[in-house]
Amino acid sequence: MKFHLFSLTLILVLFTACGNDDSSNLPVDDEELPLEIDLSGCPLDIDDQSINILTWSIDGLDKATNTVEVMKELLTHYRPDIIALQDIRNNTGLFQIDREIRGWSSILLSYNDQRNSMLGFLYDNTKIRVNGLPIHMTTLVSEELSDEGFTPFRRPIKIEFTHIETGQVAELLNIHLKCCEGEEESRRVGGQLIKGYLDGSQSDKKLVLAGNFNDNLIGPNSVFQPFVDDTENYRIATKEIAQGPSNLWSFPSGPLQSDNFIITNELFDNQIEAGVLRIDDCYPEYFDVISNHRPVYISIKPN
Repeated sequence: MKFHLFSLTLILVLFTACGNDDSSNLPVDDEELPLEIDLSGCPLDIDDQSINILTWSIDGLDKATNTVEVMKELLTHYRPDIIALQDIRNNTGLFQIDREIRGWSSILLSYNDQRNSMLGFLYDNTKIRVNGLPIHMTTLVSEELSDEGFTPFRRPIKIEFTHIETGQVAELLNIHLKCCEGEEESRRVGGQLIKGYLDGSQSDKKLVLAGNFNDNLIGPNSVFQPFVDDTENYRIATKEIAQGPSNLWSFPSGPLQSDNFIITNELFDNQIEAGVLRIDDCYPEYFDVISNHRPVYISIKPN
């Protein structure tokens, strides 16, 4: 593509932790955190030679009084490398996770000082090094067009990171598009803006697009058909999930395979595995305590 629909603008970083040096505020090790949920039947295979990413629409991080405590248990058990988070309302809860679990760091951004349903990241700083500042995407075409594609407080954000074990450098773009019937055109515009940006200044980058697309990626009326058609440059890593049984999708009450990963062709030569982490199979209260969305994972292993 010869055109550029986006410029990248640095925005206020509300909080970026690079690990905690004050050991008095941390447990001696992760085993001291109580694990009261039996997750043995809901495994997630974490390989140190792979980049292990979750995308998780966490429904506010405030659904119940014990939401943060249960999240701490889940993260301590699964320990992915990095999580792209959507729908954050409980900033304090996110920072509590950052402080109280050894090795975790968080990034949370505000756009136009609106602090509602924000996007952010959690990452294991013993496995991941974030390079530079996170970046918000704002349109060059017009603010009006950007507002049509994204809500004022859900602008896509991107980080560049290094996977410490393998040395692989990649970028992770976190998105949360408008939900519900009647917003199809908004999602279509959002998808076009994102693809235009990736086709332009990011065309030579190892990049993972992750987040809550709030629509089916696969189907006759997919608003993301440009990504589906462009198999030379993009691969929908969650395609087989979307083509599978709806009870196994990330948003089963929709039902919708709403949470997805798309990778650029610079990552095609890696071993790619993706799936939905059905924590509710082991923890029946999951949808009441954590989120109405299940987390989705991708594992990227160099050949």
